[in-house]
Amino acid sequence: MKANRLTEHNSIGRVAVLFMILCLVATLVIGCEPSEQARREGEMALPVLSPVFQEGDTIPTKYTCQGQDIPPPLVWREPPAGTQTFTLILDDLDAPSGVFTRWILFNIPSNSRELLEALP
Repeated sequence: MKANRLTEHNSIGRVAVLFMILCLVATLVIGCEPSEQARREGEMALPVLSPVFQEGDTIPTKYTCQGQDIPPPLVWREPPAGTQTFTLILDDLDAPSGVFTRWILFNIPSNSRELLEALP
């Protein structure tokens, strides 16, 4: 049973992967918010993706504690006008103790469009 829980935790379920990627948040200037239509439809103003796995997939072992335990590469497109910096938050929804914030990056320059693999 312990091995099963460890495997579940390290593979981070599909829902958790989707949520973690979508929870990476852009810090925007005051007054720069998603459109009313986007809010109604539950869309994110700035999708964040990884070139090493698709939405709904589990994170490859390389990026878990069973592998090299390094952050995966992440990419995003042009942010909304007026964006000054980005803040990215990675929440692990499958942590044994409940939701666990794995890391927070802030003051990422607004001209950035990616975070490289294994960023310290």
